[in-house]
Amino acid sequence: MLSPSLVSDMVSRADTRMVKGQKTSSDSALAKMGRGYKNLSSKGITNNLNSNVSDNDFAADLLSTLGCSVSTESKEFTLLSQQTDTQEIQNENILDPSLFKGDMAGENIVATDKFSNDTSDPFFTLDESPETTLSQQAKQASTIKIIDLQDLTATIIDINLSNTGTTLKQFK
Repeated sequence: MLSPSLVSDMVSRADTRMVKGQKTSSDSALAKMGRGYKNLSSKGITNNLNSNVSDNDFAADLLSTLGCSVSTESKEFTLLSQQTDTQEIQNENILDPSLFKGDMAGENIVATDKFSNDTSDPFFTLDESPETTLSQQAKQASTIKIIDLQDLTATIIDINLSNTGTTLKQFK
């Protein structure tokens, strides 16, 4: 006959898993990611797990294994609004003025004295110094958005390890 303490100990062990050297609940996001990692690792799809990596980095690595990447741009982001070059130069080492239209061909050169001396005119607005521009770019680059990926990754893995619905090719 099993003692009640032995039964409760066995039940509590069944409800926990070891992932990255940590005991965690079987229903936690980390445990689901651990099951997904074990599945992908057995197929040789994912890299070896470093137990020192954060849980969020672990989730990002699993997403990367599945071919997903995280984008921090807005949903409406498009490169089309930033694309201003409408002319194509076949060989940038050969400049053919006939390919250019209007003022760019040098036909209608506008002298600066044609502009008013109004300093609010954009023509007279100078760019920032290179040092200022570089420091602003460095500041923007150092601002990193950290997105919690654990729940998303756990949900993707849970769906793919279930017997219902479709499955990603990595889990087949």
